[in-house]
Amino acid sequence: DIGNRKEVKDLEKEIDATQQEIGAIIIKLRDRQFSKEEIGRLKRERESLLNKLDFLYYQKEHFCSEGNFRSIILFDEIEKASGDLHNLLFGILDKAVCHLGNGMLTRFNNSIILMTANVGDKEIADLMKGKGIGFKSGAGNSGLDQKIYLAAKKAARDRFPAAFLGRLNRLSVFRPLSSETVKQIFEVELGRFQKETLVALKIILVIDDEVKDFIVGEAMDEREEGARLLKNKIDKYIREPLSRLINRGEIKKETASTLHLKLERDGKEKIGFYKVKNHPLLGGPS
Repeated sequence: DIGNRKEVKDLEKEIDATQQEIGAIIIKLRDRQFSKEEIGRLKRERESLLNKLDFLYYQKEHFCSEGNFRSIILFDEIEKASGDLHNLLFGILDKAVCHLGNGMLTRFNNSIILMTANVGDKEIADLMKGKGIGFKSGAGNSGLDQKIYLAAKKAARDRFPAAFLGRLNRLSVFRPLSSETVKQIFEVELGRFQKETLVALKIILVIDDEVKDFIVGEAMDEREEGARLLKNKIDKYIREPLSRLINRGEIKKETASTLHLKLERDGKEKIGFYKVKNHPLLGGPS
């Protein structure tokens, strides 16, 4: 492992020490009690240390093979950032370096930078109406795929400077989730909820397929919300009613409970628990 080699570790120690020296000088420069001559000397010393730091990073790079990425950096929802951040990213994407305000130098040579954005989501959702596809394109959807890609690309050009987009290696477009994909996510979230909450409460939860379809349908009403809306629906239709049962004492700590969740149709579709069974625990907890 390159990161464990003695040369790399020694360089990292020297880099840390140099950064601390630069930081100490910056603190001194903020003290206006120094004379102009002393301030000039401190600035020259800082520049010398910055050059040294640059050289140390250069040496360290020689011990890292090309393409051996050591960091993954994610900028989520980049469209919400100010234009200043986009300008800052120019230097990172161009030269793989970033000079911080405190004089520190950060290098991104061995990093993969990922950025997400929701630009064009409404246009894509309009194109996707009535289409049962998710992230992957199916047979006969090549024309739709092209329209989706062009819509996302146009929205990105309207939002970001051309120079910024030109520095990106790849632009990937994700379509709204299909109902089948949302169902799979629902099963994952439900399994997590059972593991984190229901197991500790000794509750066995049985859910009708109609209930699952109803919750997924509620979450699919606003496709542009993605899977976020699904968590809200799980809270609304499962977690909150369950909390009310516990507060009313219908679920007792000294018993194991079986709950059945069904879809009722009495003029208005709604979800409700029924057949709440309490089973006395035998032999105490295992």
